[in-house]
Amino acid sequence: METYYFTIEFADQEMPICVMKLTYSPVLREFQPVVYNLEDFRRSVLKYRGLWKSSLLSEVDKDLDEFFKSLHPIFRKHLFKVYYRGKVSGEHLWKILLQSLYISIETRILAKSVLLGERGYYFVTDLYFKSIDRTTGEVGRENIVSAIAMGRREDIEQILKLLSIAENLVKIVGSDGKLETITDKEEVVDNFVVAKKEYAIKDRQAAIKAAKMISLIKIATEGEFLSERVIELLLALSVDSSVLNYVDIIAKLAENDFRGADIWEIIDVLRVTPPNKRVKVFLALLAVM
Repeated sequence: METYYFTIEFADQEMPICVMKLTYSPVLREFQPVVYNLEDFRRSVLKYRGLWKSSLLSEVDKDLDEFFKSLHPIFRKHLFKVYYRGKVSGEHLWKILLQSLYISIETRILAKSVLLGERGYYFVTDLYFKSIDRTTGEVGRENIVSAIAMGRREDIEQILKLLSIAENLVKIVGSDGKLETITDKEEVVDNFVVAKKEYAIKDRQAAIKAAKMISLIKIATEGEFLSERVIELLLALSVDSSVLNYVDIIAKLAENDFRGADIWEIIDVLRVTPPNKRVKVFLALLAVM
């Protein structure tokens, strides 16, 4: 059984701020991911330093480091390390991760009318690991990062636009045929129309793009929550195949309220701009406003 710990650390502190533990059985091909308790990490690893080695993830594999840093713009400020016994290689770690890495997109819309103002509309897109217990057949799931929005009756239009953004971005992530559709269904569950799509990620570049995809959507679900102007802006940008290369820049601009620019004016320009030029036009307009 192989065990690895991925940690997020500040450059000037010894203790990590977050730990992910991965165990893998090459014989059974069992993969068990879990977000690990820091106290358990102290007992399991730091207490027995002589048994463990650690390396900066960027030194083991630059793509793997980029994958973790793409999960959220704030992670760019931190160091990622991997703790292991024996030897470690980026190729081997990617082989393990890509056996169980998925994206899912789900919406829940009330099928029947409810009292005005009752929460009833839901959107979520997840990047997650799926593990299978070969003994019991049980399927486990460990979310890595999610973008979630819940709303009321008046928010349904914005939530459906979030779905459109996610679907546009999935096309970019899977543009090289590196996504496999696992689930595509719609059903009624407890008065909700539930639509769910699930994709298996097949290579490292698709994994990095998937992480960036959710970071981009989180600009709308975490910042100015369900802001019509932010959602319309992301919807306009999401058809540009280069947009995932600019997630950190767009997130930073969003933090600074897009430098006070008139976003609606920019959106009007983007709507008549060819899709493959929209990101560059957006950045150029912000530079002169």
